[in-house]
Amino acid sequence: MNMPNKLFQQSAPTDNTGIRSRGFSLAELMIAMVIGVTLIAGVVQVAVTSKTSFVVGEELSRMQESGRFALDVMTNDIREAGYLGFTIADGSASTTVTANPAPPLPFDSANMIKGYQWDGTNWTPSAPTNSASLGAVVSNTDLITIQSGNSCGGQLISTMANVNNPVQVHQGNTCNIQDGDVVVLTDHTNIDVFRVTSTNAPGAAKLNVVHSVGVGTGCNGVACNSSNSLGTTYGTDSEILVVQSMTYFIRNGANGTPSLWRLNNNSLVAEELVEGVEDMELLYGVDQHAIGTAGYGVVDRYVDANTVDVDGTGTWDWEDVIAVRLALLMKTPSDILTTAQDYTFLANTNPTTVASATTVTPTDLAARRTLTTTIQLRNRGLQ
Repeated sequence: MNMPNKLFQQSAPTDNTGIRSRGFSLAELMIAMVIGVTLIAGVVQVAVTSKTSFVVGEELSRMQESGRFALDVMTNDIREAGYLGFTIADGSASTTVTANPAPPLPFDSANMIKGYQWDGTNWTPSAPTNSASLGAVVSNTDLITIQSGNSCGGQLISTMANVNNPVQVHQGNTCNIQDGDVVVLTDHTNIDVFRVTSTNAPGAAKLNVVHSVGVGTGCNGVACNSSNSLGTTYGTDSEILVVQSMTYFIRNGANGTPSLWRLNNNSLVAEELVEGVEDMELLYGVDQHAIGTAGYGVVDRYVDANTVDVDGTGTWDWEDVIAVRLALLMKTPSDILTTAQDYTFLANTNPTTVASATTVTPTDLAARRTLTTTIQLRNRGLQ
């Protein structure tokens, strides 16, 4: 018996089990690898470029900020050079110095501001009194010494009956006067520089500042003053100030690169202020006109320290300096350039010009920038 043909028919497969599975060909794999490597290289390049740009920007910002801080600090101190409260350090006031020992630098009009140059072997125009405390100053850089009185609210509240009486000021001052401190007392026509031998205990209504000859606790076992007599009896139109005397110079810092340093000429202690200051050059604005004459108080010429006369007999003396032109050469802490970058910097070798520039090709890849400013001395050039 014959069965119907349809009984022997089978349904077609309903899945893909009959189709052979296929992967990437070698050509396709190679193309994918090339694309992947290219993308990764691009990402790495962007990351490296971004990091380099960040480092360069950070180094330049750090250099700029350091330079700004150095200029601010020096500007504030130079501007105050010669400040003596109620009088002017122009040589017209009568000065009496009884401090023993006297300050390392004479506290007179010829020493309120003074510049020096160091070529690695010799000082010009002369060696600073404190040169032994400066250390290894970087060759071919300038130094500047500034002196002034630090105003601290020490105005007298009573008139001295005798020249050997204690100086009485308000207790609520900020002078923080200690035994052995060098202070300056001024009125409109007189200047006295002495060391403090004692003060009364805090809490009293007034502060008695004693200036005896006797040994004080802060005078290293010797007489603090050569005399207990001041140059005059001071009244309530007088002020006592703490003597500030400092020298700015360039010396290698803790990281082995040049830095800006400041020496306290009273304690002879030097401190590193700003790293990355490779050079410092200064020009001094001199005024040749006498007080009260036409043109007085205006700079006639900017000259270097070697041109300012040191003995008071030349055309320009240190008493004639009424402004300072300051230039700092700043350097990044590390090499950030791909090629050495030439730079120019103030060279104060020609007294007949404001400045002459010298182009230098460095041996490293650090970036450099010159920062300059001109500072008017507030206490010079006054009528």
